[in-house]
Amino acid sequence: MITRKGIAIPEKFARTLGTDARALAIFEAMRPSCQNRYVKWVSEAKREETKARRLKKVNEMILDYGRRHPNRRSPP
Repeated sequence: MITRKGIAIPEKFARTLGTDARALAIFEAMRPSCQNRYVKWVSEAKREETKARRLKKVNEMILDYGRRHPNRRSPP
């Protein structure tokens, strides 16, 4: 999957984002540098257990980003 802004998203990350429409909307509204940070944070984990744990937490972190930056996110 590739975002509108050209950021390549790994399949597992995309599936995780797809489970929460609000998190996906906030992610799409982020600056490309912010999107990259989230993708790298998950992708650069060396152990599969770490990746799985980060994937579980990523939607929560994106929703928190939306609360902290309300004028950057798309309307729900």
